[in-house]
Amino acid sequence: MGEKVARLLASVTDKLRLPHPLMSKIAEALAKAKERTGTTTAPFVTGPQAANPAPARAFQDNNRLWLAILSLVFLGIAGVIWMQLKPVALPEEVVAPAPTEITATAPVVPAPPAAPPAPTPRADLVTVVNGLVISAVLPGERPRLMMDGRIIQPDESVDPELVFAGVQDGHVLFRDARGAVYSRKY
Repeated sequence: MGEKVARLLASVTDKLRLPHPLMSKIAEALAKAKERTGTTTAPFVTGPQAANPAPARAFQDNNRLWLAILSLVFLGIAGVIWMQLKPVALPEEVVAPAPTEITATAPVVPAPPAAPPAPTPRADLVTVVNGLVISAVLPGERPRLMMDGRIIQPDESVDPELVFAGVQDGHVLFRDARGAVYSRKY
């Protein structure tokens, strides 16, 4: 097909007797090719030529060589990593000796004496506790209460016979000199 195109261009330029710019370029290229190789035909015009298949084969062999080298390097690196990650032998399981039965007798400790019963609250002090005017109650680690504009800490006197004992479960606790506890909800 390439020859047909070349003949057609040649016939057209011959009929017109004008130098065709494309033809002059082709002629120059053919002249250079003739100087180098000794042939006047271009390989694309006459079809593929098997003039020298050795370079292509050498290129393929070169690729195979590099592939083999890279494969060996990869395997070497994988082997080094595998050696580094090789599981460490676990120590043998230690078997504990069978437990021996030991009987010990606890020393006999006498029971502590029973605590005396808490004294019963007095009726007159119950009335005093219920009549106290408490402005504020501050529960917590250090409970306090405010009465008559004064802040009262635990173990401070609120009445000649009553002491503030603390705050527990929503109740203000007071104690008298005998240890009886008086409770009032706040």
